[in-house]
Amino acid sequence: MSAKLFAFTVHKERMFFYFVLFFISFTVRLFFWFFRVSSFIGWGIYDIQTYINAGKSYAQGLIQLDLEKFGVNCEHPPLAKLILGLGIYAFSPLLGDFKAAIMVLCIVSGLTAVLVYFIGASLGGERAGLIAWGLLTFDPYVIHWTVAWLDVFVNVFMTASFFFMVKKDMTVYKRWILAGLFGGLS
Repeated sequence: MSAKLFAFTVHKERMFFYFVLFFISFTVRLFFWFFRVSSFIGWGIYDIQTYINAGKSYAQGLIQLDLEKFGVNCEHPPLAKLILGLGIYAFSPLLGDFKAAIMVLCIVSGLTAVLVYFIGASLGGERAGLIAWGLLTFDPYVIHWTVAWLDVFVNVFMTASFFFMVKKDMTVYKRWILAGLFGGLS
């Protein structure tokens, strides 16, 4: 087997592995929230309509280039609500606003779990990465707070910031610039 083909095969296998990590984390959250298993165990959801309405308004404002639409719920930074709103517009025709919002939050939370794996693997090896991923993926408290609306976006951006702080195959300047950028986005 040629070296290029081998490298491509290994790359495909790693990408599939990362996708499986994401998919398991995403599916666990989706199961609890999308199918309302959470209500059977007494988990509540707060501020539903506030963030759905704000997110839809922000996405509409971006699409129409109307900055006045960003005035809804302006006491919080807009990026998380904008991402939520764009996701609602993407999934809402199939799922409705509430389930579309839950889908977006589960996706973002799943991405956070994969980033935690990368951090653990970078600091302590493959086993440490899997342990860190497993703890985050199956922790009931973390699953419960998947629908903390804006907190999920803070988590993914802060985790990305930390990921770039510990990433070893980049120059120090790139690492700190990206860490600062994602830290600022949170």
